[in-house]
Amino acid sequence: MGHICGTMWASSPTVCHAGRGKILIVWWLSRSNVGCWFGPTGSLTPTGMGESNVDPYTVGESSVGTMDRLRCQSGYMLVMVMVFMALVTIVVISMLDTSVMEALISRNIRDGEQAFQLAEGAVFLGVEQSYQVLSQNYRTVEILPAVLELAETNFTDSVDGKTVEMQVSNPRLIEQRSDYCIYEIRGQGTCPPAQYRLKVQVRFDYLEYHSLHYGTDGSVSMAFSHRDFLDRGKIIRMEKELQP
Repeated sequence: MGHICGTMWASSPTVCHAGRGKILIVWWLSRSNVGCWFGPTGSLTPTGMGESNVDPYTVGESSVGTMDRLRCQSGYMLVMVMVFMALVTIVVISMLDTSVMEALISRNIRDGEQAFQLAEGAVFLGVEQSYQVLSQNYRTVEILPAVLELAETNFTDSVDGKTVEMQVSNPRLIEQRSDYCIYEIRGQGTCPPAQYRLKVQVRFDYLEYHSLHYGTDGSVSMAFSHRDFLDRGKIIRMEKELQP
């Protein structure tokens, strides 16, 4: 009898030498442990475990079909991965765009708030200068001027490397009474690119003093002497003229 040259896995035939000068041809298949060998009589006898009658060509064709299906599945997975990566890219770009927009909105809000504070500061500077002009130049003048000439109307500064500006208009007389007067002042703040403008009405309270004046005919009249201001001005109305 011949000798079996073992059972292994392969997809092609292998020729090996058995004992006693016999040649054993063994087919190693991918899904079956089947071998064929030549006995002493020269006949081809199948051996192995499991199914013995297996056509190697049929098994080979099945292996090729399985490999083709695997290749198709690998291509399908590649498409799925590419679609997933595209979705992830879109989400990341959207998040970046949202963060950039939020940064721009935050900067615009900050610049607008800074412009408003500058306009408010310009108004307060205008009120203080108005008080100085009235108390120094018009204390003994009965009729107050229609427009006060301020010493400074433009102020500039630098904040975080950006030039900011405050502008105040010359106050305009709105109303004059025996115990108070009202002036209108406009202030503007600029923090590029934002700009804010305020219009306020300021009331100055005072006491007027009069002296008696006797005429040649014996008549008596009251003549204006001077006024003393009781405060440095109070803002009684504020309006926003220009939004940032």
